[in-house]
Amino acid sequence: MLNLDRRYLLAALLLIALIVFFTGTKYGEMKQADIVGEPLTIETGLAEPQTAAGEELQVYVCGEVEKPGLYKLKAGARVYDALKLAGILPGAALDCAQPARKLQDGETIILLSEAEIALQALEQGTQLSSVMPVLPANNQTSAAGGLVNINTATTQELDERLPGVGPAIARRIVDYRESNGGFGKIEDIKNVSGIGDKKYADIKDLISVR
Repeated sequence: MLNLDRRYLLAALLLIALIVFFTGTKYGEMKQADIVGEPLTIETGLAEPQTAAGEELQVYVCGEVEKPGLYKLKAGARVYDALKLAGILPGAALDCAQPARKLQDGETIILLSEAEIALQALEQGTQLSSVMPVLPANNQTSAAGGLVNINTATTQELDERLPGVGPAIARRIVDYRESNGGFGKIEDIKNVSGIGDKKYADIKDLISVR
């Protein structure tokens, strides 16, 4: 009788163990399914980079144009596009301005006149077609009649007596001194658009401020 009770007890324990085992296995499968679930999507919040087609660049246009100033154009635009927006004046040396060249952001485009280009060609002893628009003249000829006072000289005097300074640059010199109360020293003339270090070296011994 005692052995029979033990067998029943062992059978009951075995049944309980099986129930616990299968219950635990089922729970584990359900838990694993919850963990796997749907793939997790993480949003970084970073915007897609702008395509090249939507980019813009800015250039400054001056010289022989109707409306000098800062212009915005699409990336890939040409020099001619910027000059056309600014309005090309009659007598401008468009062919020497590299109109088909692609623009670079932040650059300055100075459109010279045919007269200025011709003068540079004459001074350098080169043909007109080979002269670059931004290349200053290299003339060592002194101006007659003493130094040119850049605070009082007229546009005609500046044009006629300073090598490499044509009507357009002469006009910009006068505009600068009227807007800024004159030139404090001769080096200030380099603040005028179109007068760089090379052109300044050509005229510095020919000018004064008093």
